[in-house]
Amino acid sequence: MSTFFGWFNLCCALPLLTRRATADTSYLTGKTTDMRLNAVIGITLVLGMFPKTHYGQDVKFNPKDVRKAYSGKSIEAIEFTQDSEHILVSEFDLARGLGTGRVTNVRISEGKGDVLVGPVNVVRAVSISNDNKHVAVGSDQVIILSASDFKKARALGTGSRYVKSLAFSRDGTLLAAGLVIPDKADPSVHMWDVGSGKKLFSVQGDAASRMPRFTQVTGLGFTADGMRLVTAGSGSDIVIWNVKDGTKINSFAHTDGDINAFTISRDGTRFATGSLNGVVCVWTDQGKLETTIKSEEYEDGDQVNSLCFISDNGSSLAVGFGRAGLQLVDLSSPKTPIKLHAGSAVAIAIARDRRFLAAAIPELSINSTSVLVWKKSEK
Repeated sequence: MSTFFGWFNLCCALPLLTRRATADTSYLTGKTTDMRLNAVIGITLVLGMFPKTHYGQDVKFNPKDVRKAYSGKSIEAIEFTQDSEHILVSEFDLARGLGTGRVTNVRISEGKGDVLVGPVNVVRAVSISNDNKHVAVGSDQVIILSASDFKKARALGTGSRYVKSLAFSRDGTLLAAGLVIPDKADPSVHMWDVGSGKKLFSVQGDAASRMPRFTQVTGLGFTADGMRLVTAGSGSDIVIWNVKDGTKINSFAHTDGDINAFTISRDGTRFATGSLNGVVCVWTDQGKLETTIKSEEYEDGDQVNSLCFISDNGSSLAVGFGRAGLQLVDLSSPKTPIKLHAGSAVAIAIARDRRFLAAAIPELSINSTSVLVWKKSEK
């Protein structure tokens, strides 16, 4: 009904909008003014009927406003520090193998930094607590650093299993680690109390990989209420756990293919999984599927290598496709993404204040990766 009146008011008022001004002052009084107001209302209602693509402030990064912040070996994970001026980069040397893993605190403005951890065997994960008190580094153990001076606080044992993913709870008191394990019967998820270093529980992550005797927890994260932990395995399994005792609350599967990427929004209300078949699924923290995203460029499939929510509430997402490159997706308009870079991002991070977006993108030469940083557009 309101749409009908919008059309009606617009049709009545358009002659007045095009009428030339005269010396007759009655033209500017009473009824005419009311009809002009009706015209404005009518135009507003009519324009509202036409669909339009809307991009929120979170996806406004200019593809051309980019700089190389760091050049390293095989980079596995990146994370912005609290001040958004530094990036923690975990990497290792594929050519030399084990014993070359390290974490570097890179100063974006200088393109270089200081090694915080290493050399160690391999570093595949790094995480900073929301309260900015601790940094966790995942190798064949979990190393906890103080975020203020990066001094080592303690090491947490994983049974010599390599860590693939790390996540702090919302309040920074708990730390979860997802492991790479050679036998599916071994525990693949560990939970610790950060303050004491006490292990609270270990569980088998139900990651049913297609590869025999091999599995890993691709990603994990805490939900908004802090009472649940979501884990995504290298198969198609997604499990929600009770953080108090490690009991399973729910389990379900990614819709298409083995999971290769995972992210959770900063407020913990949404998480996303990306598969080797190129399908991104966005879920509520209860495990309800909200939407799916595919590469519009490659209908035959395009694997997802990395994911990162770029808004706190999970309304926009950065996706690192294998062939379609790095894309920014507003979930209100998922079929019209912004292509930020043609390269395949193996890791993505967003600054705490949302001013910068970073991605680790392999170069043409083997064993060489660049960390690129985009600044949010002011317009």
